[in-house]
Amino acid sequence: MGFEFEKDKQLVISILGNRFSNIDTLILKDNFVSCESHWKSQTISLGLKKVKYLFICEAPPFTKPPFKYFYDGHSSPLLARVLKAFINDEGKMYNSLKIYKELAQKGFLLVDSLPYALPFSTQIRKKENYKQLVNNNLNWWINKLEDHFLFDENLKIAFGFKLNALKIIESTNNKLKIGKYTFDIDERNIATDGSGMPNSNKLKKIFNLR
Repeated sequence: MGFEFEKDKQLVISILGNRFSNIDTLILKDNFVSCESHWKSQTISLGLKKVKYLFICEAPPFTKPPFKYFYDGHSSPLLARVLKAFINDEGKMYNSLKIYKELAQKGFLLVDSLPYALPFSTQIRKKENYKQLVNNNLNWWINKLEDHFLFDENLKIAFGFKLNALKIIESTNNKLKIGKYTFDIDERNIATDGSGMPNSNKLKKIFNLR
């Protein structure tokens, strides 16, 4: 996959502390491999070529198998919020493949900024080591985007989770370079509401959807 999963293992252990065990290493890696496979099958394989709406999230939360992921073909609160932002016909039922196809046709792409699924915890995301982990993995996901997609010069960028977003904004000095374009990013790109989840109305505003 062009990525050395083990390279930040010690850093992840230092962030998680006694939450971490040897078995967790295997779970984290299995989660990563599974998510990468789903990501490719629901974006690249569906013909998404030029991205107009980039939704930067962190990684699916740490769970034991079976893993839950935005692109895994199952309904989720995150998928429902994105769907509500893009598709006004809320009363109509959509199967997941139809949703992914429609999002791809609209130029929407979600990308994870970390390959490591971390537990829900504000405390660990405020650690200096977490900022280092985010910074270490900038090239991983940006290179992945550049390898597979073209980007609209008026690309709209939204972040799904506030603390992760703030670290990316800080690490890039408010300038996100993707391909031949450089985009200004700041807290106005963050779509999170008080629940800690992305808000559909905020997504619509950031993406300038009608």
